[in-house]
Amino acid sequence: MSEPTLPRVINFTPVVRDHLYWYNSFLLAPENLLRLDRHAFRRYRESQHTVNDYQIFNTEMACYINVRREYEQESQTIACTDATRLRFSIRGGAELPHFCLELQLTDSNPENKQRSLTIIWTAFGNKGFDVDRPVNRPNQNPLQGSIITFSSRLQGVQFSWTTLSTGEAARCRGTPNADNYTITWGHSEAPYGMGFDLSDNALAALSSDQSQAVRIFRQLLSSDMRVRVITRARGNLLENWRFLAAMPMPTLGPFPLYDCRYVSGGSWCRIDSLPEISDKALSDHIGVRQRGWMNNPPSFVTPRALGSLFPAIYIFVNERHYEVIKTVGLLREAEYQRTTYCNNFNGSYTFTLYPTSSVHGAHTEGLDKYFYAILDVSTVRLPSDAFVENESALPEPGTRVTVSQQASNGSSKETWLGTVIKPPSFPSSIRMPSSLVAVRLKRSDQTSTGGHVLEVSGLVKFGNEQSAIRQARQAIRYVLYGDQNLKIPKNNRLRELLLAHNNRTIKDELPVPPSTAAQIYLNSIRTTLNDQQIAAVQEGITASTCYKNYVTLITGPPGTGKTSVSAHIAAYHRKMRTPLLIVCGSNYGLDEITRKMLKLFKRDSLGTEGIFRLDTELGEDVDNQMAPEMAHPTTETQRNFDSTKQSLRDAGIDPKFLEVLRFSVESTTAESDKMLTKEVSLGQHILRRVELAVQLKSEWPQETEKEKSEMALLWNLLTYQISLARRGLLFVESTNAELTLRGPSELFEDPESPEDVLKTLVTSYKRAWLELQQFYLEQANIVLCTASTAGRKALRRFCPRIVIVEEATQITESTVISPLIRFYPSIRKVIMSGDIAQLPPTVTSVSQNEAYNSERLSLFERLHTTGVRHILLARQYRMHPLIARFVSESFYGGNLITDDSTSRQTPRWERFVTDRYDVAPGRSHFISVKDSEVWRLRNGTSLFNPKYISAVTKFVRDLCAADCPPENILVLSYYAQERNLLKRLLHDKFLLSGVDIMSVDAAQGREKSIVIVSTTRPGRGNKLGHVSDANRMCVALSRAQGGLIVIGDEGMGGSANSRGFQLWRNFINLHKKEKRVIYMDSSEDFLWETLSVPNIEGCERLQ
Repeated sequence: MSEPTLPRVINFTPVVRDHLYWYNSFLLAPENLLRLDRHAFRRYRESQHTVNDYQIFNTEMACYINVRREYEQESQTIACTDATRLRFSIRGGAELPHFCLELQLTDSNPENKQRSLTIIWTAFGNKGFDVDRPVNRPNQNPLQGSIITFSSRLQGVQFSWTTLSTGEAARCRGTPNADNYTITWGHSEAPYGMGFDLSDNALAALSSDQSQAVRIFRQLLSSDMRVRVITRARGNLLENWRFLAAMPMPTLGPFPLYDCRYVSGGSWCRIDSLPEISDKALSDHIGVRQRGWMNNPPSFVTPRALGSLFPAIYIFVNERHYEVIKTVGLLREAEYQRTTYCNNFNGSYTFTLYPTSSVHGAHTEGLDKYFYAILDVSTVRLPSDAFVENESALPEPGTRVTVSQQASNGSSKETWLGTVIKPPSFPSSIRMPSSLVAVRLKRSDQTSTGGHVLEVSGLVKFGNEQSAIRQARQAIRYVLYGDQNLKIPKNNRLRELLLAHNNRTIKDELPVPPSTAAQIYLNSIRTTLNDQQIAAVQEGITASTCYKNYVTLITGPPGTGKTSVSAHIAAYHRKMRTPLLIVCGSNYGLDEITRKMLKLFKRDSLGTEGIFRLDTELGEDVDNQMAPEMAHPTTETQRNFDSTKQSLRDAGIDPKFLEVLRFSVESTTAESDKMLTKEVSLGQHILRRVELAVQLKSEWPQETEKEKSEMALLWNLLTYQISLARRGLLFVESTNAELTLRGPSELFEDPESPEDVLKTLVTSYKRAWLELQQFYLEQANIVLCTASTAGRKALRRFCPRIVIVEEATQITESTVISPLIRFYPSIRKVIMSGDIAQLPPTVTSVSQNEAYNSERLSLFERLHTTGVRHILLARQYRMHPLIARFVSESFYGGNLITDDSTSRQTPRWERFVTDRYDVAPGRSHFISVKDSEVWRLRNGTSLFNPKYISAVTKFVRDLCAADCPPENILVLSYYAQERNLLKRLLHDKFLLSGVDIMSVDAAQGREKSIVIVSTTRPGRGNKLGHVSDANRMCVALSRAQGGLIVIGDEGMGGSANSRGFQLWRNFINLHKKEKRVIYMDSSEDFLWETLSVPNIEGCERLQ
């Protein structure tokens, strides 16, 4: 869609540079301190109000106010009482400077429920900048009585320091003759109000005095008003006022170096591009604000942790504030992944190429030009942050690959193009590395292979154009400003919830009663679900009436049935034939909801027709979902195409070709449950229909327009595919993505330009896939996909009325917004399910993203925190009571209820552990390994602990020897390198392939009978890294159904006071108290003898 015409951009960088004193200001040091040595002076500066404080200051003072219209003399007063209180503050610092008044109301009922109404006057706005004001310095008091105008919302501001009269003291509950401040100002443009959307219920609970106060306070939301604030005391207000009064003119808004902040007679401008983190103006600006107390010139400042600069934002002042924060966070993350993370996998590799035809045992047209390669990425240097410990860290199926190698004549480079796939079935003689990436490559035209196995060395480059990032950024603008073409109004329900101005009032709304049909369904499932789950289902199947019940949050600890609730909500809408979209943060999450949903549908005889799961299998290009339609062939071209298609239908299709076509679809599908994929995958459905079309030929039924259209679309696809295969291009994702594709009007024409014909065929083939997807999805009842792929073009014609977001706490806000705003015109209800005590969204750019804290905050958590009503599921059905007890007390305030069904009989392995290690019986044990050391590969960062690996291996082998099935065991590690070594030992060396081995991050949502957790770090010297992260710890300790074994060091809790250290200390002390600590001797020699790791040449100890 075309963007609106944007106003002229003004560069504010010179303004910032000319006012660096404003960003690097602090209180003057006393004369005697200036003679201190540098280190003593720095310690003094650390204790003072610094530029960093100016970013976040928020000094509140109790007060009373007088309110009047601009041109009237008579004023009205709101005074402080026991049930009504007023607080004034100057907030926002350098980023978002503003005045704030908060009216706090306390109910007279026994619960003493408190409500808050807030008004904000920003020092910036769309007009009112071009007003001269006195020059002030941040360390000097402005003159009493001086009048300063900042914007149309803060006009004629006067700040005076006085003393309270007797009457004033009574109204603000202060002390007569006490020092105080009087602040007056006016506004011609209405300020921002929050919390005013009170329900009739809430208004009825107010006293008459409170109702009067609300009425007067609400008047301030009108234009042309004046307000006078009289504070009860002084506090630090003057200090904050000094800083505000010294702001440059015109006043800058948030993030002044990123884009224009004001256009005379215009409006705010969008962020078009971000300056690099290394940009001197930006680094100077951020550096002096981060560490201005050092009193260093900007050239000496090197900011290292930008993510710590700006706190997470829960409520946004206006659309511009939201757009800036979310766009900065999104673009910084995209840039970091592109230049830092992805580049870790780009490099020189030596690998073997296996002919595709020999692997499949087929010799169809075009297949001889393709090869499979297995890349060993176990030695790739990965950052040891939380992100890379996730299983999805490796390039996923569907990722484009380019291999460049020197040509045999040495004069030029040969290029092989391909894509990452799921590994095919290779002969058992081929060794498969534990960390592998399988790639399908189309051989270079310069290479003569003869269909033989090849040894290749070359530069490998991974990477897709980040269409999901582009769509998320576009979605931010649509939700804030609307779009007429997409039928999205500016004042949409989602925008109200995102800005969160009135979210705190939602809890006062009465629930909407269910319809008759919904009530009948609820009655039918009362014997299946508990009362909390029934309440959650009711919220999910009840229609919304306004933004306050547009979104329903379902939260609950592990094992409480969040996915089961979603499945029952889906079943109701299946019965009602209501179009439903289900999105998840991961493919495993899609597996789980699909499995439970289909099981329920089978029980209730609801069938699977019209249920489709989308994946990356259809090779959709990176074009935006809003891209214009492609042109269609001309009449002459169509005649040639129809002739080719008819000849294929008459001659038939080689079955081997269909097998290869099937594999081409399956191989680029992300790893998932194969039976589920086969049953509901859209790609698999298309393949089944293709095979049926080939089988029936002219006998395909054509009684309806739908049947005729389907047949035409299927044969179009086959015709393009075979035409491409005849030209040596069987898998279209191996084409050069940078080529400009011409329209299909040249199909089968211009024989002197075979390259152009090939481009046209590729375009037409992709369009054929797209048209088939749209044909089936337009008629779909339920569609499942990941949140990042929900904006694909195939879904244009799908109009869901209900959206369920599973794993909502693991998905970034911008990623969730994309499908919600894309389908906004048809959506009537959104259900989000998650658990804020478990893992937050994965954000990699912690040290390169000013908005990191906000980007890492999920939309689910932000809505939950700001007041959106949620249903809590508290009864868990997974963990044995002895495992659940610590989880409940440590992460859920002791509110987790364990169902009686979890008290299973004592398994044989528990008796084995008790006898073997001489410990008290129980379902949770801690294995303490002393004097272990942490290693890493040289020039690498991901860690492993040889002694812990040996202990895990020994314990797993002992369990299996005691008749514990390997399929019942899950091994978790916090670090990718340790996970890789465990796979090599247990899967390759000891042939225990049934044991699941994964990172802690990848384990969220999974469960096993027995879970063994390696903590990797022994914790000496207060170093636990992200092992001390409480969210990760919650995930690690809540996966086990019947048995939990944690391997670490009994001293790992140390003496640090962070929550993570304290939790580990509590966990170990609990097991000591109950005599369930196993002291195990372990040696590094075992790992050296089996895998020759660690070795001095390739590894190094972590100091």
